This record gives sequence, C-alpha cells and structure tokens, in this order.
Amino acid sequence: LKEAGLPCSVWDDWSALDSQRYHKGECARKWETFRGASGAPITENSIFKMAYDRGWSGPAGHELNWDDEISASHSETIVDRRWVEGRELHIPE
Repeated sequence: LKEAGLPCSVWDDWSALDSQRYHKGECARKWETFRGASGAPITENSIFKMAYDRGWSGPAGHELNWDDEISASHSETIVDRRWVEGRELHIPE
C-alpha cells in the first residue's frame, strides 16, 4: 500500500476490522519501517495476485460491454490501476 502511494490510514482502517488482533498504533509504527530498499518491492499488484490466489473474487463493479458509454468528470477515475483483468480480451470480428 505504501509503495502504491496510499496513506497508512487505509491499512489501519482495514486492520481495525479484526478487533481480536488489532492494536491501535501498530500499523503506523510498522509503516515507518517500510523502506522499499529491495530491488523487487511488494507492489499493489503483488497484493492483488496473492488475494486472487487465496480466493478473492475482485473489486466491486462490472466489466464494460462494447456498447457501454464512458463519461466522467476530471475528478473521476476511469481505469482503476488495482483491477487485474481475469482473462484475455477477444475483439469481435
């Protein structure tokens, strides 16, 4: 998450959902130790891959159909970098 540029609060909020193991302030303390010094940091794509491998079905939403129209203001995200395509895209003839 840190490598992806997200704030520590995202991890802390998610961790707080497990009240049995959550310790306030622990995420922030650990967050400060993540330096990314390795030549192969764990990225958001690594985390998504691990989640998929363990049965996660993906983010909420839907695949676009060929007839879908896309319109968005400048503040909206059209392509979510966290989304991992589940299969090859086959272009119709």
